[in-house]
Amino acid sequence: MGKSNKAKREKKADFTKVKLKVGKKLPKGQNLTDTSFKSKKIVIGNQLKKQDNETPVTKKKLSLKELLSHLQHFSVYVRQDGLNGLRELLTVHPELVVPSLGQILPALAGLLVDEDYQLRTDTVKLVTEINEQVTEAQIAPFFPALVTHLTCAMTHIRAAVQQSSLPFLATLLRRFPALLSASVDLLLPTLLEQISRSGGGGGARALLADPGSKLSAASWRVTVLKQLAQLLSAQPAGGGGRSAGPTRSVPVAAFCPVYRRTAAAEEAPLLAPPTGQQRRLLSEPDSWREYCDGLTQVLFQAYAEVAPDADKDGAYSLGCWGSLLSDEAAETLAAVLQVLVEILRQMRHLDATKNTTLVARFTETYCPDLRRHVFASFPFSRLVGRRKKSVPSASSSSAGPSAPPELGSDVINALVCELAASLAEDETTAHFRHSVLDYLTAYLESDRSGELDRVCRLLASLLCPAAGSGTDGDLERQLACVRAASERHQRLHPAGQGQELTHLLATLVTEPRYDRLARSEEVEDWAVRLLPSLRPGDGGSTPELLNLLRRMAAMGRHRFVSALRAQAADLLGAAAAAQGDAQWQRGVVELLFWPTDVAPDAKAAFAAFLGSEGVNEAVKRYAEEVLQEKYGQGTPVVAAA
Repeated sequence: MGKSNKAKREKKADFTKVKLKVGKKLPKGQNLTDTSFKSKKIVIGNQLKKQDNETPVTKKKLSLKELLSHLQHFSVYVRQDGLNGLRELLTVHPELVVPSLGQILPALAGLLVDEDYQLRTDTVKLVTEINEQVTEAQIAPFFPALVTHLTCAMTHIRAAVQQSSLPFLATLLRRFPALLSASVDLLLPTLLEQISRSGGGGGARALLADPGSKLSAASWRVTVLKQLAQLLSAQPAGGGGRSAGPTRSVPVAAFCPVYRRTAAAEEAPLLAPPTGQQRRLLSEPDSWREYCDGLTQVLFQAYAEVAPDADKDGAYSLGCWGSLLSDEAAETLAAVLQVLVEILRQMRHLDATKNTTLVARFTETYCPDLRRHVFASFPFSRLVGRRKKSVPSASSSSAGPSAPPELGSDVINALVCELAASLAEDETTAHFRHSVLDYLTAYLESDRSGELDRVCRLLASLLCPAAGSGTDGDLERQLACVRAASERHQRLHPAGQGQELTHLLATLVTEPRYDRLARSEEVEDWAVRLLPSLRPGDGGSTPELLNLLRRMAAMGRHRFVSALRAQAADLLGAAAAAQGDAQWQRGVVELLFWPTDVAPDAKAAFAAFLGSEGVNEAVKRYAEEVLQEKYGQGTPVVAAA
């Protein structure tokens, strides 16, 4: 049977060729992909609105909680990345520091014992930045935790971790010395353990001697001793400040909240040690004496290792110079002297408050060592301009503020003078004080000024009559110092470093214990030389200077009163020119009260003073009262007034 017509037509249609016509568009192929699409906008409420409670994050979208968890990761790279992210977050959002202080500080303190050096260094830098943004009251609740981690790092088995702990101690000591004083009983022995070890019996100690360890290097010992000296200098005499003892019982009401207020808040620590385990090192004479004995032995051993060779007389020599110090010896000696001065300062307070004799015992015990190591070669000198440039090591550059590039001999000699002034006053130390007074006299006669402030403070102690044995030789040395100070004061501008010398003169004139020196011709000459330099607006012509000059006039010193009478006209002219300075004008009037008579030019100067428009009216009335009382009624000045 043949195919139907329908099948034939369908077959023919499948293979029919499409006829294309001119001017007509080509039809689309049946297998053409259609790329057209339709879209509609979906709107979600509050999609673009920023939430008020949105958590701050870093560029890597890490929050504070996530960053703190990274600090405890086992991988050092993750910990480093978390520390960098934390610094970024706190820099961009500083408002997070105070509210999150309780989370941030413990996490960072734990990194002090990390095995990675760079991580430990960056941690100290970040803690330093945080400390600058918080107050003492804000960080106080978390400070015991910081000290605990610090002591763990200082006693760590790895020497590198111990070295990295000192910069952390330095930043806490610089920013919060009062809070750190509560832990001084823990830190002082720890610092001593970093450079020494217990020797035989009797509390003897010896320096760490390990050639392969950086903890035995002289530079490391200097760094530790500097930190120890700064820690002691930050302590008030007697170890005051926050008490580390047990808290006191304070009666409270039944409705008292969770917290409570105490009458002596400064003595109530946040974390107190258990009763019976505390040791007040700076307030117990026996404990402080025991600690100082071990520390002093270490100090002399540390300097003996780097000091020049000692000759047969016990003095150190280097070539043809008897007291020439190298750079290493100078830095070590300066650190040793600083510690000794602070030790004696604490001992003096205990002697005054506990009725002990710690200073006398220390002087008697260690006087031979002090003579051999310090005073036998005093004054010291340095090689100038021969120091080689060197790249600072990691241990020296990371332990807080670095030492100045050139430690001058005046700094060391001033520390020796301060040490001599701190020792007990007896026949043994009389020679030390004589050498110190001779050096201070020579220093004042020179033009050196780097340690002038300290020299003036020392003279206030060394010029006291009790400082010497009371012989004529002692008095002559003290008067020579006074003459040198007077001449130096005349060469200096009163508003500059001359202020310290002014304070020294005020001390000699006003305090009764210097009565013998105050009545000497040297002090009188000093006061006479100051009269021509009194001018208003001068930083040195302070009310203090006018008061002490008035005290000199009240003492009835003839030469000074005569000089005051001769200078009265100039002083009144200067007072009249002091526009608006009523206090200075009144001080001049009070000073001129003491001459018994008046020169003719002074009467005219008084008249001009009372008629000047620049003089305060109250001062004018006061000057008229003084004039009537001293010079009588009907004088030309009163008529002119």
